[in-house]
Amino acid sequence: MKIRMFLLFIFVLIFLTGCISISQPAAHDKSFPPDGRYEILGPIYMVKDTNIIIGLFGFGGIEYVDLLDAAVIKYKLRNAEEIDIVNVSVDKKIILALGVYTGIITTIRGTVIRYINP
Repeated sequence: MKIRMFLLFIFVLIFLTGCISISQPAAHDKSFPPDGRYEILGPIYMVKDTNIIIGLFGFGGIEYVDLLDAAVIKYKLRNAEEIDIVNVSVDKKIILALGVYTGIITTIRGTVIRYINP
């Protein structure tokens, strides 16, 4: 009986600790193009939070695509194909509550550029 209680305790402990998977934007290491055929439109940033309950159920979050969509709206562009975001930086603030709740507040920022056709 004691062994079962011990194994149940270990199982619950492992279950509650869970694991967090944080994905970085695909273009995290982008820098300004070397050819110089671009126009700097300005800065862009977004702040969003991710909520994870019991390490299993997560909702919210932000991706590089969300930042592109925000840039299209902010700079009144037709679509995201004519622009790019460079010098992307990501800041995260993680809040843990006894393995039951994990909150991640993500701030992603960068510089919006528009490519100029030669």
